[in-house]
Amino acid sequence: MPQDTEKIKDDSQKNFENALTRLEEIAAELEKGGLSLADMTALAKEGMELSDYCSAQLKDLETVLLQLQKDSPEGQTWKNFETDDND
Repeated sequence: MPQDTEKIKDDSQKNFENALTRLEEIAAELEKGGLSLADMTALAKEGMELSDYCSAQLKDLETVLLQLQKDSPEGQTWKNFETDDND
């Protein structure tokens, strides 16, 4: 099984940055190969949970930013940064 020391142990350690770092570690472990099916499954499950967590954090941030934009003083402009699908 992958090293437990690298896992995010509990919610007090979980934040977007830690989750993203752990996702990168999981991707590297999976790409390296040599894992048992059980280990790959466990990493994939952890990765999906972290991915869901990160997505929720980004959605929450989007909500806050949209509210800030709505509440901004008249005349203040906000640029809409859309992602470029060509990346």
